[in-house]
Formats: sequence, C-alpha cells, structure tokens
Amino acid sequence: MKPPSNDKDALRKILRQQRSKLSSTLQKEKSKSIVLNIEQSSAYTSAYHIALYYPVQGEVDLLPLTQLNTPSSANKQFSLPILQAEDEPLLFARTTNQSKFEANRFSIPEPIYNENDLLAGNTLDLVLMPLLGFDKKGNRLGMGGGFYDRTFAFLNKNAGGPLLMGIAYDFQEVASLHAESWDIPLDFIATESRLISARKDQTP
Repeated sequence: MKPPSNDKDALRKILRQQRSKLSSTLQKEKSKSIVLNIEQSSAYTSAYHIALYYPVQGEVDLLPLTQLNTPSSANKQFSLPILQAEDEPLLFARTTNQSKFEANRFSIPEPIYNENDLLAGNTLDLVLMPLLGFDKKGNRLGMGGGFYDRTFAFLNKNAGGPLLMGIAYDFQEVASLHAESWDIPLDFIATESRLISARKDQTP
C-alpha cells in the first residue's frame, strides 16, 4: 500500500509506471480475477444499465463482461463513455459484440453510435470506473481530466443515481487520498483479491 500523498501528479506518475510494468500475461490473469469478483457482486447482478470503459495503458480489461454467457450477465445493457467538449459530462453509448470503434482525441477507442444509442449518466445503474489510485474510503485518483467527476457531480446533491465501482489492481491502493470538494467518491472498489465497500450502508 502506498503512503498518504497530497502530491497527486507525483502519485499518478508512480502508479502509471507500476501499471506499465505488468506483463500482458499478468494483466490478463488479474483482469480475469477482477471480472469474476464483479460478476459475483450484488451491485452487478442487480444492475441492468452498466457502463464500463475501453482499457488502455495497462488498465484492467473488463470487456469480457460483455461476452459472458452466464445467468448474472443475462439481459444486461453495456455502454462505453463518449467524450464531449472538455467542460461537458460524458455520455455513454450502448455497445454490442458487433460494435465498431474509432479513436477519440485521447486515442481511446469509442463505439461508433447513433444518437438513440446514447445514455446520460443519471440513467445508469452501475458505473465501472478506471482509476490510477484509490483508498478504502472510496476516494479515487484518476488521470486528472475530471470527466467522471463532472458527469456524476449530481450525486453530491441527490441520493438517487448509479452506483460507482472503481476498478483497480491491488497495488493501486494507497493509505489515503486528499479529496477535493468536486471529487465524487466511489461506492465500491473491485480488485483481483477482493471487493471493498466504501459505504457502511452497502455491501458490494
């Protein structure tokens, strides 16, 4: 576990370097374990509209969730984030095994979509979020763009809305992260070894 850090840029650099050292074989093994943990969580089994992400730069690969032929994955709708203007929230495009992709301005693949394929963040049931670091209180260290925080800022004011599950490898846990006023905390974190609840009133 990394020590507390208020220097988020330095911590991002350290965690990015550590993640980049994972071999493709180890990344696949850890991702498979994380997918299994997610699949067994009540947050996942009870959700219908589920957002995940296209993995880049060594991120946990959750795309196998969209291809599972199991009771827990039946009748679920998956979507991937779509970037809008820099100060606008993310939208989410439904994706299937037949979806085609094109790279956005950060070279991250996005599904090619029709307007009626798009969902707003407040219509989702569960959001599986990439991250660089996390602590057990649900604080999340992202890449620094603030896209997810802007998209789910309404959760700071409303009780309703999707559950947020951060997705990480065990080594991405830090002792504590300083939370800014605009940061949106996670409800749960899934790693290769466990599911963590950041909320005392919820079990993952």
